[in-house]
Amino acid sequence: AGFDFIIVSLLAKFVFALPFRSLLPLVMLAAIFVLALLSLGVFLSTIAQNQLQHGFLVIFLIVPSVLMSGFVFPIEAIPGWLQPVAWSLPMTYFVEAIRGFTLKGTTMLDEWRNFAALAGFMVGFTILSLARFRKQLA
Repeated sequence: AGFDFIIVSLLAKFVFALPFRSLLPLVMLAAIFVLALLSLGVFLSTIAQNQLQHGFLVIFLIVPSVLMSGFVFPIEAIPGWLQPVAWSLPMTYFVEAIRGFTLKGTTMLDEWRNFAALAGFMVGFTILSLARFRKQLA
């Protein structure tokens, strides 16, 4: 997956001439995003009672993440009462940062809020997972 991300990023830069300055911030963002999603997956596995239930929980999260992250529709086009839900999904922050890097040519410093939010998701879901896992062991 990491190799694919680098290939797509290189194609975006050299074939489509997108204005991002460096590949390093993209790789760092992708790594934090993947770790945040892994910690979310582990947290969901502590909630689910079996593998089938976990699969349904993941699908229940993936569809809203794609539709409400700003990837398919702009967040401003989502009804106002659903916009807080969009901002509670890790993919929203990833899409915002990628859009900034690739289309606006922003720097890591400009996107620090998105990095911080993804790191917060990663830490938060890891802590929740550990707390639930310890309760299950007791």
